[in-house]
Amino acid sequence: MQLSVNNISVAFGFNVIFHKLSFCLQQGKILQISGPNGVGKSVLLGAIDGAYIPFHGDITNSFNSKILINQNNAIKRELLVREQLQFWQGLTRQTLKMPDDWGLSELIDAPIEYLSLGQKQRLALSKLDILDADLWLLDEPYHGLDQDGQTILNNKIKQKISDGGAVIIVNHNKLALPVDQVVDMSRDNLYVAA
Repeated sequence: MQLSVNNISVAFGFNVIFHKLSFCLQQGKILQISGPNGVGKSVLLGAIDGAYIPFHGDITNSFNSKILINQNNAIKRELLVREQLQFWQGLTRQTLKMPDDWGLSELIDAPIEYLSLGQKQRLALSKLDILDADLWLLDEPYHGLDQDGQTILNNKIKQKISDGGAVIIVNHNKLALPVDQVVDMSRDNLYVAA
């Protein structure tokens, strides 16, 4: 399984976000996308997920399934934690199972609107366990997480890689995980390093 991004360019109207970007990600690998704010890192993940269509180039994905966890998190503030988990699990026709390792069991009946930023991020990331995709697209997944939450996420990523999946992470800082490739989207320096 692999993801190939071949010479893609994405624009919003006449504003080109990025131009002629290429890389290939194999199963069992981690790719980090870095660069300053506003250069199109989240747009690149959206293009890989199918939300944005490149005006040039193409994206070929042979992974069986993918999941995007981004800054919107697809969380409904008016629901209880239990109801949000039930909604996601309904997408897979599973019975409710608590993703205990994210530390949500004590919050199961809490309204989402009262959760801290880190608790909301843990809830959003628990979707990785529920939907169990081969390719994870993670946009700033460490945002708001305490040290324990970061350790949980790192262990989940290591397990996904060990199981033959692949992970793309948008992050501004150096990761505590071994990264196989880096896509640097700095305006003056768009490159891919192995």
